[in-house]
Amino acid sequence: MIILFPHILKTGGTSLLNSLKDAYGDRLLLDYQHNGYTNSLKLKLDTVISNFKKRKIIDNYDFIYGHFDPRVYDRFNLPRALFFRSPHERAVSHYYYLKKRNKLSDEVSITEFINRPRVQNLYSFYSYNFPVEELVYVGITERYSESIRLFNAIFGTKLIENKDRVNESRPDSNLEIKIPQSDNQDIYNKALQRFEYLLKENGINSA
Repeated sequence: MIILFPHILKTGGTSLLNSLKDAYGDRLLLDYQHNGYTNSLKLKLDTVISNFKKRKIIDNYDFIYGHFDPRVYDRFNLPRALFFRSPHERAVSHYYYLKKRNKLSDEVSITEFINRPRVQNLYSFYSYNFPVEELVYVGITERYSESIRLFNAIFGTKLIENKDRVNESRPDSNLEIKIPQSDNQDIYNKALQRFEYLLKENGINSA
């Protein structure tokens, strides 16, 4: 069965992607063309349905991975996997990532950025219509080594840990007063619980 694996921005997904490419080769379908905030849902859905018919995706691939809108695949009821990161660390990393690439105005402060609805609700967007408790795999950026071991245990792979830029430090990452992200934090807490459950279920000792 093919696994739907949305890549949440700044959760260490690029490092994981390199490992997945080595492990799955042509069985890994990369979908980075569907931006959930810019393209119309109907257009994206029509594209996906067309791809399923033309490329026989379910038969030819093991994973669909990338920065795609999960809603476009919702009707296919595919098992899902997600990688999470502490909401504050993720948001700060995302902020400086955009700043470095001049994709964010100089006038936008870290506080303004994190308070944006898209940032505040990012985890609910990527886990759309799918309970975290039912994810077949959960990875946690702060526990990357265990996450790779868990992936190997669940999927029978031999991924090699690749920490490129996973723990990239930022000036504001250690702010004493962190900007609340209640929705993201709630989902992250559930992800941690699911992560611990899967570690135990697969005989992996928690750090």
